[in-house]
Amino acid sequence: MSAASAPIRDAAGAVIGTFAVSNLPGRSDRLELVDEQIVLQEEGTYVFRTEGIRLLGDLKIQPSDELFSFDDASRSRGRLLPRQHVGRIRVSVRSAEVEGVVVLSVRPKKLDEETEYRQMLDDIADIAAEAILQGFAPASLALVHNSATRPELLYQQFAFLHARLSGAGEHDLALVLNRPHRAWVDQEEHRLPGAPVRGGARQIRALTRSGARVPTPANAALRSLPLRLAITRSEETLDTEPNRFIAFALERWRELACRVRDNFSDQLRRSGPVARGIDAADEVIAILDRALSAPMFREVGRLASFPIANQVLQKRAGYRELLRTFVLTETGAQLALDWDIQDAFAASQRNIATLYEYWAFLQLAKSVGQVCGEDLSPHVLEPAKDGLSLAFSRGKASRLRWTTSARGRSMVVELYFNRDFLASRVLDASWTRAMRPDCSLRIRPDGFSTDVSADDLSVWLHFDAKYRVEYAEQFAKPPADDGDRAVEAEAIERLARSKREDLLKMHAYRDAIRRSAGAYVLYPGEQHHEPFVEHHEILPGVGAFVLRPTSGDSAGTDVLERFLADVLDHVADRSTHHERSRYWGAVIHRVPPPTGGNPDRRLPVLARPPSDTQVLCGFVRTVGHRQWVEHHGIYNVRAGDRPGAVGADAALLQATDVVLYGRDIRPTLWGRAGAWFVQSQDEMAALAYPDPGGRVYLCCPIERREDEPEWLGLLQLDSERWSGQPIGTPFVTTWQDLLDASVS
Repeated sequence: MSAASAPIRDAAGAVIGTFAVSNLPGRSDRLELVDEQIVLQEEGTYVFRTEGIRLLGDLKIQPSDELFSFDDASRSRGRLLPRQHVGRIRVSVRSAEVEGVVVLSVRPKKLDEETEYRQMLDDIADIAAEAILQGFAPASLALVHNSATRPELLYQQFAFLHARLSGAGEHDLALVLNRPHRAWVDQEEHRLPGAPVRGGARQIRALTRSGARVPTPANAALRSLPLRLAITRSEETLDTEPNRFIAFALERWRELACRVRDNFSDQLRRSGPVARGIDAADEVIAILDRALSAPMFREVGRLASFPIANQVLQKRAGYRELLRTFVLTETGAQLALDWDIQDAFAASQRNIATLYEYWAFLQLAKSVGQVCGEDLSPHVLEPAKDGLSLAFSRGKASRLRWTTSARGRSMVVELYFNRDFLASRVLDASWTRAMRPDCSLRIRPDGFSTDVSADDLSVWLHFDAKYRVEYAEQFAKPPADDGDRAVEAEAIERLARSKREDLLKMHAYRDAIRRSAGAYVLYPGEQHHEPFVEHHEILPGVGAFVLRPTSGDSAGTDVLERFLADVLDHVADRSTHHERSRYWGAVIHRVPPPTGGNPDRRLPVLARPPSDTQVLCGFVRTVGHRQWVEHHGIYNVRAGDRPGAVGADAALLQATDVVLYGRDIRPTLWGRAGAWFVQSQDEMAALAYPDPGGRVYLCCPIERREDEPEWLGLLQLDSERWSGQPIGTPFVTTWQDLLDASVS
């Protein structure tokens, strides 16, 4: 069992006790001490105790509801459960006599410390800033703070500023301070005509300018010179509009951080979130003070108007990022980013699983945009109608729509966040229970003209963002046999873990939601595993994709984009087995089967389904004709050019099942026992065929079938009603048509 202890210090820095943490027996969750900070692991379970604190009454530990469970009323020992709270957490330990703090650092279990967590925040903030730039008019923002801003919106505004400046923001500031934008300004000065001047077009114009002049010596090139020469000199300056904006933004952010610190300092109850807010404000103020002390700002003037159209701010590295940070934090005074985070400085703000779900959807939107040729990810966030929130759109309202082409086929691609698939018989619904995947992608052929609609050929792919740890193994290494599978399922159910059920949930999405062809987990793992495919093609399938936040392109996006491109190509390919199955599935299920009537639906032995098995319905004219067929085992049809003759390429000649019927003659089942052959009138007469009236016949050997269904003898067959041909004409139908007729 490993353990770590850190001092509990009061406001003056004196040690008032010790906070000790240890692992549970049999567990190896990360536990170490770094600079008096106890480093824990997300989703770990630890034992804690406080030692050496003078107690008078109960001990108070905050944030207790979020992280701690206590063994007894003294609250001095118990369990420490970081869950999915990631980052630095100040724990307040207070008794009636003393009060102090100890700092815990919770590290992600699947992400590299806080860097990838911060990258997720940066990525979301980038999209939020772009959404604000597209959805609002930043040029109309006032250049004076509104002191009446609601505190909760002020904290939300500052939370994003702190996340940006403590992450990539310092790098952006360094780019600006080390490579500031420079401009050249013209300065005009007057000199005596005898003073030396540098040559140039401006100086030539100054020498020839009209006005007061003085004569020159007789040997000079010019007879006179101006009384005073107006010389223009170009000088480099840092007092440019982009630099004025940076100075204004830094001062504005410092004012914001000071207001946040003052608000927190005025609160009597110093809880964990309040203390963390003060620390964050001090950190931001220190960063901004260092930046504002840079020499470049000594010659930068005041900003007069918001330069939203300035190309340096729009495109230059460092300036571009700081502009987006400003826009995001500025509108934060008016807009709350609504993503179910209540307190901007509570430990629960860093619920990394929730954050990962939003981030994964943004990455998926970017990847789909990359495949379809247009990035629509800024449209994921939209201002609410009341103007007081900036939220991830959900359900049908979240739709991002692309029109693209593949294999010469126009395709419509739609992506949704948290779209509900209600239990219904309509298209795009679940046929069992309501389902709500994190992300749903629909790909539909556009303008497709066939016997089925484009909606019938559309496919849904579903993606669920899962931050928990044991994912790739579950998708990549199935249990060895059914016995192992059953043992695994039982163990998981007893532990109330969802390790196995995530794979089953993907099956539920794919199988329950109509027209779904794939369902996949997005998880921040290390190693990619190929998705499972049901048959031989990329769809239908289930599986998992690695998607991990890193600087630049996120890890796994290249694999995800290749998969999406392959899926788009697959759906556009008219020759795939998958499209053929979707086509015939739409045809088959277009009309519901008849109900009621004869409950006997038995069929003879068939090589194919009844809808795909043809039956030759042959007419026998008289009882004598039927007896001749039964005696010789031959059935004949007319050939040649007389009325009712059957051509050599007629479809009925392909049928292997034969039903003989006639007026007042019960239908009976026969099977063709050989190929068709030609018989002349004389040959038929030699076989004692009754009244051969034609010169040539087509004949085939047949034999009686013993698997004749009882309902067949009850059918009323009539060529005129079934095929529109004259009575007595042989016709072809399917076993499904005969079966449906028996129950109608």
